[in-house]
Amino acid sequence: MSSSRRGFTLIELLVVVGIIALLMAMLLPALSAARRASNKVVCGSNLRQVGQAVSLYALDHNDLYPGYDEDQPSPSNSVHWDNRVAIWGSKDTSSGINADVRVLDPYLSELIRECPLDGGFRPGHGLPAVYSGRPFHEVYGNSYLFQAFLYDNNGGSTIYDANVGGNVSVRRVLYGKKTSSTQNPSKLVAAGDYTLIYAEVGTGYLGNHGNYVQMHDDESFEANALFADGHAAPVEIQDSPKHLYGVDFQLAPGIF
Repeated sequence: MSSSRRGFTLIELLVVVGIIALLMAMLLPALSAARRASNKVVCGSNLRQVGQAVSLYALDHNDLYPGYDEDQPSPSNSVHWDNRVAIWGSKDTSSGINADVRVLDPYLSELIRECPLDGGFRPGHGLPAVYSGRPFHEVYGNSYLFQAFLYDNNGGSTIYDANVGGNVSVRRVLYGKKTSSTQNPSKLVAAGDYTLIYAEVGTGYLGNHGNYVQMHDDESFEANALFADGHAAPVEIQDSPKHLYGVDFQLAPGIF
């Protein structure tokens, strides 16, 4: 008595392949969303560690927030810019902001510099070539911005900026301030993703370079933020004037 096995027909194989392709098409978006959510958690953890480092720095520096001053000149001689982008991070950068030791680095157990969702500026930003095709952590040494100052086109204080070769108008947020004197620390943003960098007083967020720095979401201007009380949470930036504040955050005291 003999027996024979019949192999799959071409049609049956095509049906199986089609089913597998359909399942993959259904699962890939979910896997991508899960990966993005996981990366957001890593970013939030980075910022919480930065918050702990800020607290340790304040203990050693008369309760002051970290910053460059006359005792430790800023790397590119721009007090306003370096105190926003060069407080911690890599020594060498493509933008020329280099420092042997950035002021907060000694207080970080490891170098917290990179958000896993940091894609840098998107095409069309209109900035010099040094900014193209590189994550922010390669350009500036880290993926995060410290809220030392805020551009203020509505009458801020005048300060010299070596990057533009002249004076700029800024509002002092944390620079030179004591942690114990912070107003509404649970709402005041102390640091965050580079999505925050073009949130300026008197200038709408959308419509300038800001619409090329989304990091956490392809559609909305979502970013992770470290607050002055040490907690980290996502914020969603809207167009002017709500690019400066929301229900749960504000980028400078008294902005409402």
